[in-house]
Amino acid sequence: MATPSARARWPHQAGGRLLGGYTALTHQLGGELVRLDDRAVAPALARFVRDRLATEIILSHRRRRRWRPWDTTGELIWLLQGVDIHVLRRRH
Repeated sequence: MATPSARARWPHQAGGRLLGGYTALTHQLGGELVRLDDRAVAPALARFVRDRLATEIILSHRRRRRWRPWDTTGELIWLLQGVDIHVLRRRH
């Protein structure tokens, strides 16, 4: 299992602690956390998925009032045709 974390900007101290928790959990489950540094987040994630020959991915998505087709999730759906994409939304 590989868990990529891609961001155009990396989080401040509080966000860094959260990312540290994700890293620890990923390692406990026998996986690896891969940090992708790229201003274009969706294409970077799409390259990662294709390079790993993944056929299925799970994304977390922040909750918005409505879906925007130009956001990172929408772009990934368009870029990764042929890959099963599961989108998890956070509750308020």
